[in-house]
Amino acid sequence: MSPTPTPIDDFIDRWSKAEASERANAQQFAIELADLLDVPRPSNDHYDGYSFEFPLKIHRDGVNARRFAVPFGNRSVAWRSPARIDG
Repeated sequence: MSPTPTPIDDFIDRWSKAEASERANAQQFAIELADLLDVPRPSNDHYDGYSFEFPLKIHRDGVNARRFAVPFGNRSVAWRSPARIDG
């Protein structure tokens, strides 16, 4: 008899087989990760600072860029979103 898969095993198995693009899967991945970590899911309100596509403007090496983050508690999990912004 093989051991029963844990929720972590199921999560890894599901996402290791993902075929859609990273950007297409990002929000669903974050929702499932929040559930797995037993933390609240991101809201639909930027005001509380805990939402999808929380905008961050970054200026580095003379280049302005926009990134988006999904905060988890006191830390942030961020993924790439390579969009340039002017000004």
